[in-house]
Amino acid sequence: MNLFVYYCSFICYQLGFLCFFPQVNVSDLEGKTVALYFSAHWCPPCQNFTPRLASVYDELKKQHADFEVIFISSDEDQKSFENYFKEMPWLALPYADRKAKKFLNDWFKVEGIPTLIILDGQGKTICNDATELVFKYGANAYPFTEEKLEQLRQEEEAKREAQTLESLLVTEERDYLLSRFEPVSEASICVYWNYIHKHIIMDLLKNDEYLFGQSTT
Repeated sequence: MNLFVYYCSFICYQLGFLCFFPQVNVSDLEGKTVALYFSAHWCPPCQNFTPRLASVYDELKKQHADFEVIFISSDEDQKSFENYFKEMPWLALPYADRKAKKFLNDWFKVEGIPTLIILDGQGKTICNDATELVFKYGANAYPFTEEKLEQLRQEEEAKREAQTLESLLVTEERDYLLSRFEPVSEASICVYWNYIHKHIIMDLLKNDEYLFGQSTT
């Protein structure tokens, strides 16, 4: 491939990339709470966390227009980045800017992924890693400040002090438990049959209109 063809191919690729992934000015994020999401497609814990974060993100976006997430990719190549980013509803640092990615990794001392660093509206760090908070509290952890986390801890402690069996075991959809399976005895079947015969079948037989329609005699 000669140099001219190479550059033409590169330009076409970049134009196609921009069509699929529109650009957003960094200045548009000023004043917003921003989460830097260090992640990669090849990372199983990231694959587990990303859907949870996406659910929380959608919920927060409905409530707070001043919240945004930026994906900082540790993927092995551009194609992997693109495939992974298509699953995400937020923004991303361009994969080609590996220098910026390395700077952010070093600046925040990121040692593993997934890592979710929260910045306030002035760009100051308010939480070094909010992954566990998102898993535990979901959207209730917003805006991830120490004051909010202290409030959540106090609420959790109050729930522990008021703990009951029902608060532990009962949900909105279920208020029962299951016992060990035991075969029904013949005596029990006779009892059930007698009950059905006495209270259901006999009542139906007494009501000719229910079974056969109104009598014509």
